Amino acid sequence: MPRLAAGIALCAFLVMFVAGCGDDGDASPGPTRVAEGTIVAELPPQWPGDFPVLPGARFIEAVIASAAPDASMTGIWRTDATVDEIVAFFDTRFEEGPWVSAGAGDLGGYATWVARKDGAELQALVSVIEHTSGDEPREIVVILGPVSE
Repeated sequence: MPRLAAGIALCAFLVMFVAGCGDDGDASPGPTRVAEGTIVAELPPQWPGDFPVLPGARFIEAVIASAAPDASMTGIWRTDATVDEIVAFFDTRFEEGPWVSAGAGDLGGYATWVARKDGAELQALVSVIEHTSGDEPREIVVILGPVSE
């Protein structure tokens, strides 16, 4: 359990960092190299097709940590749905499966879940970011990485 809490804390930091890095426009076409990762304007082919995505959410960009096969990936969506609507969607989807919640709560003011899929080599941290102005769309940030036991 302490390892899970430490992982959530690290991912929360990454979510806050990623949330501060976006711009107001659409993602640019083509990949952009950043540090040890690549920003792309579409989901990478290794993104699990059965991972739940809120209907109507607009995909913004993905960040692939490195070229390693087990590299973590981050996907960012924007939506005009309310936080309550987003929470209800993920709570329902994680109850139905195949991805299930391994923990959920409010982390630093963000609705957050850790989700896993039986037999998958990935786990997910999902956070909903609501900007303080309230006028901007909410962001859904999903960080997928290798399962750490």
